[in-house]
Formats: sequence, C-alpha cells, structure tokens
Amino acid sequence: MKKSCCIITLCVILILSFSFLGCGNDSLLTNYDVTFSSYCAKEINERNIIMFEYPLFETQSNSYEKINELIITTIEQSLSDVLNADFQGNIKDFPENLEWDNSDYSQYVLDVNYTVTRNDSKYLSIVFEGFFNYKNAAHPINYFNSLIIDIENENIINLSDLFIVDINFITIVRQTFKEQIRNGLAERNDVSVDDISEVVEDGMSYLSDEELLETLKKSNIGNNYGFNSYLTETQLGISIPLSHAVGDHFEILVSYDKLEELMQRK
Repeated sequence: MKKSCCIITLCVILILSFSFLGCGNDSLLTNYDVTFSSYCAKEINERNIIMFEYPLFETQSNSYEKINELIITTIEQSLSDVLNADFQGNIKDFPENLEWDNSDYSQYVLDVNYTVTRNDSKYLSIVFEGFFNYKNAAHPINYFNSLIIDIENENIINLSDLFIVDINFITIVRQTFKEQIRNGLAERNDVSVDDISEVVEDGMSYLSDEELLETLKKSNIGNNYGFNSYLTETQLGISIPLSHAVGDHFEILVSYDKLEELMQRK
C-alpha cells in the first residue's frame, strides 16, 4: 500500500485505501478553501508498533489552529485510553511505508487510518478505523473511534448536542440496525446475505431501551461502551459494538430526513 503525507485540496475526493501495513491516506471531502495534511502519531520499537494517522488543517488562521489543537488532543486521549497511558512516541510524525508482523513487537500494536466523512462550514467529522492487539490477548480487536467538531464554535460535540436522544431516537436506531446488519456483514465478508444468520438482527437486544438511551447519550464521550457517532453530508452514522466473531463493530447510517423532528441543530 502506498502511503505518503498528502495535501488534499478543494473538492478532491481520494478513495479510501485501508490495510494494516501502517499509516496511510484515506478519503477527504472538502467543501471550502482549506487544505489538509496527514500526520501520524508514531512509536516503533521492539516493544510497540503504534501508528495512528490523523488530518490537520494547513492554514495560518487562528480558528483552524484551535481545530487542530482539538484534533491532536483527541488523538492523545485515544492513545492514552487504548494503551493505558503508555504511548512514548512522537505525536506529530509523518506517515511512512512500513510492513510488520507479530514477531516485531512484544506488547502493543495499534494501526489506525482515518476518513473525513464531513467537512463544511459547520462541521468536521472524522472516523478512525484500524487494528489493535495486545500481545498476550486472545485475539486482536478491530478499532473504531470518531470525532465531530463544531467549526463555528470551535468545540467537540457529541450525539446529544445534535439530536434529541429519546425513545423515538432509539427506536429508529434499533430498526435501522435490524434493516442494515445482515446486508452490511454480507458485504464486509464478501458472502451472500443468506450466509448471515438472522440472529445478528438481535445484536442490540442485550441493552434495554433505558440502557441504550443512556449509552447513546454518551456517544463520542469517554465510557461510551464502544458507541461512536459521525456525520456525512446526508446521514448520521453510528458505530455499534458487536462480538469479535462478527467484526467487533458495525456502522449504521440513518438519513437526516428520518431524524428531522429530532434535530437540535441543522
């Protein structure tokens, strides 16, 4: 996989290229005259292989400097959460070509790429997706995290800032999950829908409505139990935690039209 520190300019869309070979550039969508560069939080030694890629605005504007600070703070917190505050590398390094295998580290490996899912005058939404493993763990984990920034107010926001998270909201979430999970897993695993058991449609049944309500209110906040939200131009994305056997997480997409009456912000 080719990896480089790319500057992505106005109205350029790069197709996501993702693999577990190290930091790489993902798709960026820009709707106004700013540019991004890719950076990588990196620690590579006999103990750890940590590569966590993220974007920063390339601008001298004080406003965008504040946005960049929010992004870096999020990366630092994410690394601290995953690695138990044990990151000892460079937070602002550059992507590189790198191949590794399980014999190259003794403790942690974390390999994360990013995708900008929305970028306009109101919101910047970034998804971070990759691979995490602790050497002595039973199995690796498919990592997923996200970040939504309010551009106008220069702060990080969560699901509850954007929508009224009530029983109507979670009813839509449950129904959407049931409608999308089998097709989504079939596409992910390149198999027929018939090969995916209908049992997965009940994958959120372990949470009562009250538990799901409280959990979704914490989406994009610490202790969110793996629920993360993100924005596209036309849809709300929510990452739902699943068992490792079916991929650790699954992302549903809900049209803003379905959520119009629950929107707190347009």
